[in-house]
Amino acid sequence: MAEDWEEWARSQRAEVHEIAQAYSGSFVKAMVKAFLCADVENIEKLLNTFPEYFKKLYRVHLIIKEKKGTD
Repeated sequence: MAEDWEEWARSQRAEVHEIAQAYSGSFVKAMVKAFLCADVENIEKLLNTFPEYFKKLYRVHLIIKEKKGTD
């Protein structure tokens, strides 16, 4: 079973991009831009190669969600 961050990244690519643009440096911004353009095979390559960045973006997502008080 995939971890929550992986499912979130796959299903919410626009949100991944928004969070990266607001809270990340230039490398992560460029990586997420490639993630937005990637096909399924390359999405998986990016998730497997850079899990630490996607996990950080997911943690920011959870913090934002908690502050808004939404699910």
